[in-house]
Amino acid sequence: MPGKLPAPLEHQIQAAYVEWTLLNTARFPALALGFAVPNAARRSYRLAARMKKEGLRSGVPDFVLPAARGKYTGLMIEFKRPGEKPTQSQKDYMGLAETEGWLCVVCTTTEAAVNLTRDYLLEPSWRRQSAADAAPDTPPSARR
Repeated sequence: MPGKLPAPLEHQIQAAYVEWTLLNTARFPALALGFAVPNAARRSYRLAARMKKEGLRSGVPDFVLPAARGKYTGLMIEFKRPGEKPTQSQKDYMGLAETEGWLCVVCTTTEAAVNLTRDYLLEPSWRRQSAADAAPDTPPSARR
């Protein structure tokens, strides 16, 4: 009897998820806004220093979808292998992002990330109403 299969690598989970996003942009156009954050990539000290000067931040989740839905500003997903936990810098970053209205979730399977994203994108889109679009009887202070 064969042994238990090894848990997929974080890369495999995320790559399958990104493939799903690419295959589903016709159904969910906001997926075209999503992008991966290359924080975990191995790089030379010189390149790492250069990227930090350009704004690379420790703890940023692996995938960012800047599309507002429901009460959230956007969605951030941190991918982990089953059984792994986020680092303290990841917890800190996600906590701060959540105070700014982002939905931040750790996913250990592609299926979980796909289901989360699909459910998220099916929520009504949140859009700021411009002053010109506000009802004429709306007081100016409520038009922001």
